[in-house]
Order: sequence, then C-alpha cells, then structure tokens
Amino acid sequence: MSTSKSFLNPDSAELYSLKFPKQKSVRIRRDLKHFEEWLKAVANIETSFDDAVFHASLYKIFFLYNVALYPTSKVQENFIPPEFSLELQQQGLTDSGSLSCSQAASRIMTAIRWQQYHLQNYELQYYRPKIDTYSLMNELIPFYRKLRELVKNGELTYKKATQPETVFKVFKRREVPGPHSIRDLVILMLTWNAGCTPTEIVNFSFQNLELRGALDWAYHRPDKQGIEPVKLDPYTVIAILELVGTQPGIPSGEKLLYCFDDDSARPFSENEIEIILERHYRFAEALYGFDPYISIDADDLELDYSPSEEDMMSDMLTLFYDAMIKNPGQPHSLSLDVDDDIDWDVAVQRTRKGQREKSQPDAGDTPRDDSDDQADWDSAVIKRKDS
Repeated sequence: MSTSKSFLNPDSAELYSLKFPKQKSVRIRRDLKHFEEWLKAVANIETSFDDAVFHASLYKIFFLYNVALYPTSKVQENFIPPEFSLELQQQGLTDSGSLSCSQAASRIMTAIRWQQYHLQNYELQYYRPKIDTYSLMNELIPFYRKLRELVKNGELTYKKATQPETVFKVFKRREVPGPHSIRDLVILMLTWNAGCTPTEIVNFSFQNLELRGALDWAYHRPDKQGIEPVKLDPYTVIAILELVGTQPGIPSGEKLLYCFDDDSARPFSENEIEIILERHYRFAEALYGFDPYISIDADDLELDYSPSEEDMMSDMLTLFYDAMIKNPGQPHSLSLDVDDDIDWDVAVQRTRKGQREKSQPDAGDTPRDDSDDQADWDSAVIKRKDS
C-alpha cells in the first residue's frame, strides 16, 4: 500500500524538527509521517502536503478514522484497513490498536503547525496559500472536546435518533468509511431504510427479498406472517446487489453478512451489528450532523436523487431484474459491471428505426414527427442481448 512518492519535502521537514529538543523532534517526524501516509493510503489525497491547505473537515476525518469511537474488544475498533495499520506499526508510527484522542489531536496539531511554518518560510513555485490557524482551531477544539467525551460513553446512542429519515439520507449520500464499507453500508441501509433489527440483520439472506418488478423490491421479515413487506429504496437494493457480487461463493439461501477476522469469515452476533451501527452513527453525526436545519450540507440532503442518478439506478436494476428472472437460481453470479457487449447507443438507434418503420403513415395520413420520442432503453437493451 505504500508508495515511493513523498508529499513532504524531507529536507525542510527535517530542518523544522531539528528546531526542537530531541524527544519532541522525534515525535514531530513521527506525527508528520503518519499523517502523510494516511493521506496517501486512506484519504487518497494526491495534493502535495507541502503546498496544500486542508479544511478542518479533513482533520476531523483523520481523527474519526483513527480513534475508537465506540471502544470494544469484539470487532475492529477503528476504520483503518488492517493491512495499513500493520504497515504503520512496522514503520514504528503507531502501536497496535487505535489512537487515543490525545494522540490523534497531537498528530493533527503537528500537521497544522508544520504547514503554518512551511508556508511562511519557503517560496512556492506558483503561489503561497494561506492557512487560517485561528479559524481551524475555532472549529477543531470544540470538535475534539465533544469527541473526547463521546468515546467514553458506552451507550448505544443510535437508538435515540430523533430524525431517522435524515440519518438515512446522510448514510446514502455520504461515503461509508472502513475496510468493509459495502457490507457496513448494507447494514446501515437495512437498519434505516427497512427498519431491520440486529437479529434480522444477522440472519439476512437473499431469500428475504421479493422482486415485484425492476424498480419494486421488498424485504420480507422472516417468521412474521401477515406483516406487509417493506419496499426498499433503490440505493439499498444496489448496495445489497453489490455485496452479493463481492461474495460469489455464498449460496443463494445463506446469510449475506459476515464478520471477517484474520481473513476468515464467521457469522455476526447481534451485539457486533450494534457496535457497527453505533460507530458509523457516531462518525456521521460528528462529521455531518443529523439536523437538517443546522447542517452545512442541508441543501444537499433535501434532494433525494437527481434525474441522472434515478436513470442510472433504473438501468442497473432493470438489467439485474432481467437476469434474475432468467436465472432465478443463481443470484450470486451477478455483477455490477455493465455488460461490455451491450452497445447502448446502437441498441437505441435500432429501436428508434424499428419504431419509425412500424409507424409509417398510410396514404393520405399526415406524416408523424417522432423526433422527440423517448426510446425505451430497457427494451432496447433486452432486444440487443437476445439478438
């Protein structure tokens, strides 16, 4: 996971660290290296650490990734990929396990102070960005104090959510962190969209789903006759199908959600599901907030799906529905990758041509202008596949 490219100028960072006593100098170099490695491997930031000024949100994400938001020994405590965590330990940048709140804050402060020093003392090639340390601290200090108290709280706060619809929108509109993000997303969607309990999530399988139409998928609660099935949001269905595609060896009737320990899979316990829910709830609440009236991203949450997103999900679910009707015994063989053999443009052109030929006017009829007709993309693709 490591790369040879470094975002830090090693000479300037070394000179900066040497301005301090030896023990502090070692800590500064460790903190800067840890933050730099996280930027590359986890945050996927390509911008140079030397030349960029990061928003407070990036420092918050670093904090939330590295601390144990809901400490327990049952499942992985933080959102850092295990292989990257091992790499950090081998480089001597961290000990085993998560960072404490003070350790995470130390690395963030070192990164901010380094950038402030570097941008004030080194000529940059194109421009000199400014870092507003006062504004950063005004935002980060209350955040740190809040999280420092939150991680001590052993209560499952997600159960007291007062705005479940807003929580659902936040989870489906924001990236889910962690090495098992697809699996965790399904757990979150089943909880906040279908209203599943941890017990139902532990036993969730593909057979709990009913395909009533390409865009009409429902969840049936097991062992509860006479209860109306829950209609699933399209994004929830796509998350489930993506998870199915990543686990091709699981039979169609088996459970879909597993806990992975040292590359081995085992069924979840109900308590482990609750821990996953709580950690993601705390992460999202701390970073975005769940109050649509005060969140800086409130406007983005008002719109459920854009027209282009609805079209994309409609196309994907139509293709899945067609494949499942033809091959009902093999749901695990599906993939989210669009069939390369399907030429969408050619398929639509053929459909339009066929429509024009069928609708040629008889003698004496007024010619019909069908230039604005909307082609049926789904039927066009099916015809293309069957031809």
